[in-house]
Amino acid sequence: MATTNLLVTQINLQHCKEASSLMSHFINKELTTMALIQEPWVFKKHIRGLNTKGEQLFCDSKCDRPRTCIVSGASVQARLLEQFTSQDLTAIQTTINMGGQTMKLVLGSVYLPNDAIIPPPSKEMVSLIQYCSTSKLTLIIGCVANSHHPCWGSRDSNERGNASSTSSVWT
Repeated sequence: MATTNLLVTQINLQHCKEASSLMSHFINKELTTMALIQEPWVFKKHIRGLNTKGEQLFCDSKCDRPRTCIVSGASVQARLLEQFTSQDLTAIQTTINMGGQTMKLVLGSVYLPNDAIIPPPSKEMVSLIQYCSTSKLTLIIGCVANSHHPCWGSRDSNERGNASSTSSVWT
């Protein structure tokens, strides 16, 4: 069964217990049906604070401290794309109804750490983009890029922001 109304939220919880509780409230009240989350609150190797009723929490369950996750509302049937899921990327696939037509949709939650040796985008992110392009799947990504530049509202700039604002690093 395809989802007809998909309300997608992207948020960096910055490991905050209170922010996680507030996000859980939005999901439980159905103010969002899909949350692309970066830096969730993790305690004792588990994502905490996203107490949801009937929703699914997707993340890399093999790592001790996932930096991304996706919560899908109870009305959304989705599956984890394990081949693209890691500490810094969570990817799921669902089916939505757009104007009477069903289409497959991939959603990704991405964290690009500021201390990464290789500049963005990450190899995992590129693999997901290539997969969706080859498979002709629509892709929505919520991302924390740790990139600062005044052209998108930052008060300062960093090397990553300077590189991505003046080059085709994202293509």
